[in-house]
Amino acid sequence: MNPRRSAARIFHERSEMPERRNYFAIISVLCSWLIASSVFAQPGSLDRSFGAGFGETAIDFGANDRSESMVLQTDGKIVIAGTCGGTIYGLICVARLLESGELDTSFGVGGKFIASDADGAYGVSYVRQVSIGVDSSQRVVIASECGGLLCVRRLTSQGQIDTTFGLNGLSRPLPFVSLGTTSALQVAIASTGKILVVSRCLSACSIRLLASGALDLAFGSSGVQDSSLDFWPQALTLLPGDEYLVSGFCQNFLPSRLVQTHCTAKFFSNGSVDTSFGVAGIAKANNETEGLAFANSRATTGDLFVGGGCGTPLDNRWNLCVLKFGSTGQISSAFGVQGVASAGIEGEAHSVAIDSRGRILAAGTCALNNLEQRCLARFTNVGALDAQFGDGGYVRLPKSAYRDWFSNVRLDALGKIVLGGTYATSGWDFSVVRMHSVQNFFDLDNDNESKPDTDAILYLRHLLGFHDTALTSGALGTYADRTSATDIATYLSTPNPSYPNCSASIVGAPGGSQAMLDGIVLLRAMMGLTGDAVTNSIAFPAGTARTSWVDIKAHLNGNCGMALK
Repeated sequence: MNPRRSAARIFHERSEMPERRNYFAIISVLCSWLIASSVFAQPGSLDRSFGAGFGETAIDFGANDRSESMVLQTDGKIVIAGTCGGTIYGLICVARLLESGELDTSFGVGGKFIASDADGAYGVSYVRQVSIGVDSSQRVVIASECGGLLCVRRLTSQGQIDTTFGLNGLSRPLPFVSLGTTSALQVAIASTGKILVVSRCLSACSIRLLASGALDLAFGSSGVQDSSLDFWPQALTLLPGDEYLVSGFCQNFLPSRLVQTHCTAKFFSNGSVDTSFGVAGIAKANNETEGLAFANSRATTGDLFVGGGCGTPLDNRWNLCVLKFGSTGQISSAFGVQGVASAGIEGEAHSVAIDSRGRILAAGTCALNNLEQRCLARFTNVGALDAQFGDGGYVRLPKSAYRDWFSNVRLDALGKIVLGGTYATSGWDFSVVRMHSVQNFFDLDNDNESKPDTDAILYLRHLLGFHDTALTSGALGTYADRTSATDIATYLSTPNPSYPNCSASIVGAPGGSQAMLDGIVLLRAMMGLTGDAVTNSIAFPAGTARTSWVDIKAHLNGNCGMALK
């Protein structure tokens, strides 16, 4: 495949059961606290609470729209950008979605912004390589190549040109730096508001602006730093203290031939190369690996994960892969095979992210029968495909009979997977997809979400002995697939090979699961309560194994697939 450089309900009382009326006062109070949280789900499945029940939102700007960059705002809104209106190059196009997946009509015009004249101020009529960042005031910074030059503009939080930035919203005059066509321009915004852009000039280069749009003269040489490193940047990650990592590809000299391989460089906050990183400032893959790096992400441990396509000099294809480097730039040989984790499918990763459990998500494109499809793989922290995710570790999302791809993967505040990409219809459209990340035993109605007002109520009613519609009435999610009381009861009573210890009593009470023990604990936990608020007023019988929140949480997380905090 040809590599791309930049590639988008409530508890129902049953009157026939007077013997259980003594439970209803407690349960009614608890139900009044229910919140519509949806933290848990089957990993890799579409989140149908997003995009009007489809798990996906398509954004059409008119013709040949190609998304290239996506950012999640702190309020949950999604900003996605790229080019539109041209067969190869086009105009700058930006859209903002609400957390639900609908266009945010308070942004731009109907949720969209289009640069009407591309970057005509520089005397060119097209742009490419669009990258965006969102600052602490939710203003959108857009960096792009315009006619081979660098252009940076800023939008207000309402999606209008920010005339306080630079000159009428466009940072200028910028140095007329000629950008390399095989390098992906990337932008990031520091906590100070400074704007960092990396690309390839004569070599890997960086430009930094102040929040005002003026060049930061304290950076490099009057705001520009040409590193003299001979590699092609593709990805940028900011580090504490405004240091940064840049990943891409460089040339590797093998005895028989010259190949491309993954390279990452580390830079100090002033733009100079940190030569203590890797070898003379560059970390490379081992000599047996060739390919391109398109993405990077740094874990809280300081480890670096680089995504792209990998092969060997004897391969006739590249596989979607992730490489792991230690904080000093040395390949982590215990990860995958000699530091390389491969999905085993032809393709390449355009973006990587690391979840709260240290698992690595790699999104991009995968080949199948000469088609390129959007795909997402998840690896464990040791570099093996996560068999509990999707179909044996990865998800394909076919849409068209041509060529589709994911450009970005992000994790929202609930840990759900948000993906930005492009798929072909009559032309191309932006696409935003949301998937579930965490699987949990207590998704009783099988709607890919576990909620207190559905699944916890179903569990409580089941323990109380409710049957038929008395079990399910008002307690099924909008997109429930397991809707009959018989199926729910069977699910709860059948050993689950993924969670063999979860069907036992949550609190480990003698005699098994009980409504006023396990049912109430689960309901409170799903409501977001923690600590003593989960166990208060519960009379645990003698011999109960788990009576503290710490032990109960450990059981639910470790044995039932939850991610309680």
